[in-house]
Amino acid sequence: ANVFRLCAASSASVATAPAQAFFGSLTTFPAGAQANRCAALKAAGLLTSTTAAAQADEALQKMRAYGWEPESDLVHASMSFYEIDPSVATTFGNALSRASVTDNLCGLSFAATDASFHPTAVSATALAQMAAVGNGIPPTSGVQLVNNNAQGGPTRSNQSVDSTGTQAANLDGALCLRNLLTGADAASQSLQAGIRQTLRTGNLQGK
Repeated sequence: ANVFRLCAASSASVATAPAQAFFGSLTTFPAGAQANRCAALKAAGLLTSTTAAAQADEALQKMRAYGWEPESDLVHASMSFYEIDPSVATTFGNALSRASVTDNLCGLSFAATDASFHPTAVSATALAQMAAVGNGIPPTSGVQLVNNNAQGGPTRSNQSVDSTGTQAANLDGALCLRNLLTGADAASQSLQAGIRQTLRTGNLQGK
């Protein structure tokens, strides 16, 4: 979802998603981010279609192939615009890897950002209120997901410029997080070991 959903959400087949226009007005994604994500997926060899519309349809079909049911199509827009996927993937990636903040996992971190989308200090009021009104996963209480590897320096992730020089809502970070599940480097091994430690069987031993 973190890799494909932003592109999939622009498919014409989900254009009637409830409140899609409302969610779109709330988002701070730069203009063209969805089309850029689709094009970046094509450039990375993850999509084969050549037009933005066809790429969106293909991304949606990819999600269905991975197990999302057609009935979930109507939530793709809101899940994308509220940045649910990258924030949850980052949070759980760090937790399951037992990564320290100094590990800078996939170049992603949390910080308050200013009007130019660069990290700034969290206000004392926001920090004090965070335990009461924050959900623990950004964006929350003024804290955002930050791409530390962005061109031009650390920038709010959905506004950042990727290694390819495009604003594709940090596809680099999404692919890095995905690789933690499939890769063989030290960070991947840490996450995979953490996942194995959470697994349990269905054997209730007679209970």
